[in-house]
Amino acid sequence: LFPYTTLFRSNLVEGNGRSGADRAQHFRIARGSALETDAALVLMAHRGLVRPEEQSQARALILELVKCLSGLLRP
Repeated sequence: LFPYTTLFRSNLVEGNGRSGADRAQHFRIARGSALETDAALVLMAHRGLVRPEEQSQARALILELVKCLSGLLRP
């Protein structure tokens, strides 16, 4: 999960320091990284590497982040 969360955090921070289309692009990349993190969690849960309750809690946070980023991307 580390690569996805690192990309998410980096693009969120960098986008926050930008404006216009550049800002939106970084937020889109951050949103994609959050969705990739969710997909990785699903795979980990299927392999028994993450307990279902941990996956559920993490997924709720990830989906909230995706929702917030989607809101930031609206014109």
